Amino acid sequence: MLLAPNERNTRPICGSWTLKDVVGHLTVYELMGVTALKDLMEGHSPKFTKTIRNFEAFDEAQVVAKQGIDWSQALSEYRTVRKALVALVDNLSDEQPMRPFVAPWGSPITGYQYVFGLAIHEQEHAAILRCYTFTLPKRLRHYREA
Repeated sequence: MLLAPNERNTRPICGSWTLKDVVGHLTVYELMGVTALKDLMEGHSPKFTKTIRNFEAFDEAQVVAKQGIDWSQALSEYRTVRKALVALVDNLSDEQPMRPFVAPWGSPITGYQYVFGLAIHEQEHAAILRCYTFTLPKRLRHYREA
């Protein structure tokens, strides 16, 4: 890890977010991906309970909702959701991830595009963390947040 264990719950690394907050944020989006892929695998069009109209408000609400958990629980949840996501990707037919559906933010997407977006999303946050800890190569420093 790039941060000392005692800083993972408290040290801001992405705006006001801690490493725990970032991991929780990634977990929320991957969990929505798990929901979508399960539905696609079962032959259903994924349905989400809410449409995300304002990403900043949605993301902040997720961080606030997880304030009561610590780093180890956040990391455990992330690993559990990631394993479920990988297992679903491994078991989808070639056709299932190509079926279009409406994403949680209201636009059309396929399972393939959703999973690809998750990978990019994680890379963006990893780049921000590396910038923060000064381990990011110059070619990727455009991800730095002020």
